[in-house]
Amino acid sequence: MTKISTKVGKYTVEDGSGTLHETPEGNFSLSSKQALGYERRAAHIVFCDAPKVGPAEMRFARKALALKQTELAKLLGVSAFTVSDWESSKGRITKQTQLAMRALLEQAKNGPAWPPEAWASAERQNEQVHGSGVSGTFVIEVPPRNRRQSGSRAA
Repeated sequence: MTKISTKVGKYTVEDGSGTLHETPEGNFSLSSKQALGYERRAAHIVFCDAPKVGPAEMRFARKALALKQTELAKLLGVSAFTVSDWESSKGRITKQTQLAMRALLEQAKNGPAWPPEAWASAERQNEQVHGSGVSGTFVIEVPPRNRRQSGSRAA
């Protein structure tokens, strides 16, 4: 099984749910649709499992949803300036925002990029054809916290 590693901000998600096709040159091919699926699943995993998301994770998730800042703002009921602030470290990403993004990513992880109204019907069709959920192994690597060594001080 081949795992796809996706860097989502400071987190790395390894996804072993799919199979990749090997090219005659010995490389593995990935269609843009497959890549988008991996990106959406990786963002979803981070928004579900990471203790805290930051600007880079928010930006990655928005792009994985194929949304502009104004489009995401409309879906979340905030201004485009707020989304811009989240992505540039000027605004605080609350737990409520993280949960809202998680819900959007849940709907979109296997569905079309846009419009959001189509996500729910695409998800239902996918479940009828393929069963429930996505199979495979997902691992999220949480980076260690930067800790100061005890007893050391800056001069």
